[in-house]
Amino acid sequence: MKFVIGFFLAFSFFVLAFSMGACDSGIGCAVDTDCPGNELCRDGDCVSVTPLDGGEDAGLEDAGGEDAGEEDAGNEDAGEEDAGEDAGGEDAGLEDAGIEDAGIEDAGGEDAGIEDAGGEDAGIEDAGGGDEGLDPVDCLGIEANPSYELCESSADHCAGVYTNGAGCYSFCAAAGLICTARFGGEAGCDKEPENSWDCFEDNGHMSDWCECGRGGTVNPNCDPDPNNPPQARTLYYKDSGVTFDPRSSWVLLCRDYAYTAQYAEHEECGDDLYQAGSGRGTATFVFNVPRGQYDVYIEGRHTANRNPSGAKVIVSSAGQSYVAYIMQRDDSGLVLSDLHGRYCLDGAVTVIMDSSVSSASDSVRRVILTPVP
Repeated sequence: MKFVIGFFLAFSFFVLAFSMGACDSGIGCAVDTDCPGNELCRDGDCVSVTPLDGGEDAGLEDAGGEDAGEEDAGNEDAGEEDAGEDAGGEDAGLEDAGIEDAGIEDAGGEDAGIEDAGGEDAGIEDAGGGDEGLDPVDCLGIEANPSYELCESSADHCAGVYTNGAGCYSFCAAAGLICTARFGGEAGCDKEPENSWDCFEDNGHMSDWCECGRGGTVNPNCDPDPNNPPQARTLYYKDSGVTFDPRSSWVLLCRDYAYTAQYAEHEECGDDLYQAGSGRGTATFVFNVPRGQYDVYIEGRHTANRNPSGAKVIVSSAGQSYVAYIMQRDDSGLVLSDLHGRYCLDGAVTVIMDSSVSSASDSVRRVILTPVP
């Protein structure tokens, strides 16, 4: 009985309290915060609102109140999603590991023009960059030398005959290649396959058949001294280590290079030691170098009136001499460096431009000895 009476009194108190709180205060307002307690601002007056499950009419929802535009941890209508829409917020323009909508994709983001390790659209490829292969070898250096015959060529090799005693090492070096095989040979692309020789052997032949390909450039018979490695050397035609004989055949003071001439018109440039005449003579360059492999370059001016047979140049060192004809006859008008050959040089080196064999004009500005790496 006491329990029933107690329950009835408690229920009566709750109803009374609720009825009192449900009355409107009649206070004017502009926003909800102007109103007391559980009242809200409606049409300029504070009014009490009866609580309902979920509170939708008030514009406030439970943990996911849609009508107010404020949601649960997701907040969709505001454009901000929960944790970026399960770590991949699409509507915000940022996706998961792909981030597509922003124009930046995952490891292979095409839309941004930046791709994965093989990004074609960006024009930047993977570390492999496609199997482009090697460029074809260029045999032009051999073909351009009057003392060499180019008899075979492909994307990977050059082959032919030298006729000046230079050897296969120098023959192949003219194309930036290494000798891969050597046979007896004669002018006219005459190969003697029955006569095989070591690429680096000094057999004294004026001509042999050489086969050239890619590979190392080390001459096993030309070991340098590690305590005195090969050094680059250059002589300019006006340097003290250069002589011209006879001086009267060479024009030295009119240009930035020396050249042979035979006509009186060259006297007008002010070189009083030049005299019109034979146009024949020699220019000698003397070096001293540590033992090693060197590329020998002859620098001179190319013109249309140069020697049609090429300038004869002789390189001598350690009891060996190498002859090549440097073709300077073209209409470029440029001062160019032409490769004579690649040789094992040791100590005294003499380079002679021998213009005594022809009255046609030859030119020299510098002789350059470059160590082979």
